[in-house]
Amino acid sequence: MTTCELYQAQMLDYLYDLLDANERYGMQEHLADCAACRQALATAERQRALIGQAARVAFPELQFTPPKPKPRVVPMPQRRPIRWQRWAFAASILLLLSSLVAAGGFYVAGRQPYRNALVEAETELEQVGIEIATASEPYRDELDRTTRVREEIASLVARRRREVDEARRRIREKHVFVRVTGPKTLAAGAPNVFTVETRDLNDVPAKEDVRIELVGKDNRAIVADGKLRIDRRGDGEYVVTIPPDITIPPGADLQLQVTARVDEAEGMTLSQKVRLARPVYVTHLATDKPMYSPGETVYFRSLTVDRFSFRPFGDQPLNLHYQIIGPNGDEVFQVSGIDRLVTEGNAQLVRGPDRQVLRGVGCGAFTIPVDLPGGEYTLRVTDQLDRFPPAERKFLINRYEKPRLRKELEFTKKSYGPGDEMIAACKVSRAEGGQPVAHQPVVAQVIIDGKTYGADGKENARGIQLETDDQGRVQIRCQLPKKIERGVGSLAVRFTDGANVESLVRPIPIVLQKVYIDLFAEGGDLVAGLPNRVYFQARTNLDKPAEVAGRIVDGQGRTVARFTTFNDPKHPGANQGMGVFEWTPEADEKYTVVLDRPSGAEPIYEFPTVKRHGVVLRIPKGVFGADEPIRVQLRGGSDGERYLIGAYCRGRLMAQEEIQVAAAGAAEATLRPASPIGGVYRVTVFTEQAAASGIAWKPVAERLVYRRPKRQLTIRLAPQRQRYMPGEKAVVTCETSTETGAAAPSVVMIAVVDKNVLTLADEKTARTMPTHFYLTTEVRK
Repeated sequence: MTTCELYQAQMLDYLYDLLDANERYGMQEHLADCAACRQALATAERQRALIGQAARVAFPELQFTPPKPKPRVVPMPQRRPIRWQRWAFAASILLLLSSLVAAGGFYVAGRQPYRNALVEAETELEQVGIEIATASEPYRDELDRTTRVREEIASLVARRRREVDEARRRIREKHVFVRVTGPKTLAAGAPNVFTVETRDLNDVPAKEDVRIELVGKDNRAIVADGKLRIDRRGDGEYVVTIPPDITIPPGADLQLQVTARVDEAEGMTLSQKVRLARPVYVTHLATDKPMYSPGETVYFRSLTVDRFSFRPFGDQPLNLHYQIIGPNGDEVFQVSGIDRLVTEGNAQLVRGPDRQVLRGVGCGAFTIPVDLPGGEYTLRVTDQLDRFPPAERKFLINRYEKPRLRKELEFTKKSYGPGDEMIAACKVSRAEGGQPVAHQPVVAQVIIDGKTYGADGKENARGIQLETDDQGRVQIRCQLPKKIERGVGSLAVRFTDGANVESLVRPIPIVLQKVYIDLFAEGGDLVAGLPNRVYFQARTNLDKPAEVAGRIVDGQGRTVARFTTFNDPKHPGANQGMGVFEWTPEADEKYTVVLDRPSGAEPIYEFPTVKRHGVVLRIPKGVFGADEPIRVQLRGGSDGERYLIGAYCRGRLMAQEEIQVAAAGAAEATLRPASPIGGVYRVTVFTEQAAASGIAWKPVAERLVYRRPKRQLTIRLAPQRQRYMPGEKAVVTCETSTETGAAAPSVVMIAVVDKNVLTLADEKTARTMPTHFYLTTEVRK
């Protein structure tokens, strides 16, 4: 049925207002452009007028008038009443006679005139009924005819409705829509499964042949390095598996294109695309310093870049929204705007070295009210269209006096237990000039559960007396008591330069009773009979890194492996309660973790399951150079079994290789990423499995490595003067160069702050921009 035929079949529905809103709107649009349908509408309007006339109950040519009965003369002893009085009187006589008969009879022989009147009244009533029936006969025929007309009209309307419904159904059969369900974006290094359903507008599965393919920006199919696996479940339903070995070009706007053949005769096809790989952006948020006093101004800035290429945001502006949340969760500040920077004086757009307007950069300022309470505040930035995950930065508001001495204190371990030796590395220098405070007395007080202890671990109210060296450094050592009740400890250190005396207090990370230990097999699973490398992380009940040493013990109490957390006294920031050990587990054996240090601590852990069969992944090195290949070793598996090994970086496949396990159950692969992209790499091992539609790859092992970026940006800062007084304007020269030493045009934002504030705030969570983009956004914990 053509479009005009469909709309002409709906004319009466349109005139009687039986169409829904969308159909009525479509009819009006079609009538505006089609003269033939407008003429059909005029004909339908005349038909509606005829139907309306035929449906009326009273016809103009029929007049219902009451009959005129013949007048009759009945001798009566009284005055002759009018007709209705006579009928009423006769009725009353009948009622009276009935009552008299009911009462046992009455002598009426002397009432002959009334009896004659009664008889005549009954006769006249019967005649009137006959006349009424005779007079209404033709009208009954008309009424029956009208009823038949109504029934015919109803039958016609019902038939036309069925025809219209059938026409709609046939049209809806030819209109197919596609429903795709699956992950929001593609996960690199894993099979991505999507369900594709093709249904017509009647919500019935479509039976047409469907072609499904991956296409990029240029609508070209992407099938290099792998093919789609398509399984048909039934009419109109398909399961599409995108294998992990498909290479997605950088910046590709990957889409799943579904093409269905709708009508062979008319050559109609349906093509619908579903975007799969959207650009992913990440944001770095920073403040000019970590701590402020009431009345000062918080200056903040955000940078949003593409997750893979680290290039600035695209052509569309970002709708940035900044918030500052107080310690109690209340919002104290908010501002919104787009990512455009303007100069302070003439409000001109800031442009980059390429003379293009800077994109992806936002900044602002918040002046702290003098009555705002102190505490830890959180700065948060989001995009109103959710084009990057929210980024947060914490800072402190505190009333403090600017120190004259710059004091630093670092514990050499992340945690201590009863009986351990606590070591704290301190350094003191003058705030102005930065000269070390050399050969000056230092007094340290170790306070645990309200008691002061000396270096030997015994109570001593005098504390520990020390002296700084030539570089203003001093190392504080103290043996913690073997018995600690609550574990509330602090280290207070008093420094002096001869004229000023200042103190620094830090809490001692004391761990008591419970330590939470997470165990991770290198490739994901422990396999019996094979050497396995296990990484672990120890944390306190406050979710802080813990320093531990312990053993793995089997069911017979034998020690099968020992472990200890990594510790570097010279670089305390590297001590994160982590470590690694190696051992060969056995099947059906029960293993437990025993802690030797901190003494008396109870380990809380979940031991990984030991599998009888599997694959052990080992990568000898965890950090690779930019031009260095990634060497992967496999142990286990069956003889001749094939594996696919892929290396992925920020959602992109960077290198892959297929290998086959030898008879000895071992294999090696060398991955050579063609791109110089650096950062966190995810190495995944897939095993080959047969499937109905071809080969499928199942992930069986995985781990992370780090590849140093080949391209680097070196920044050199040179202040015009070596010393500045508080409040003076600093003049700083900045030079940026590439890894080869060539000058690199750059966009630089510089903040000049008092280093004493940085030291006083003791900020440990700040991450540089390269660390944030290369590492922090890829490894959450």
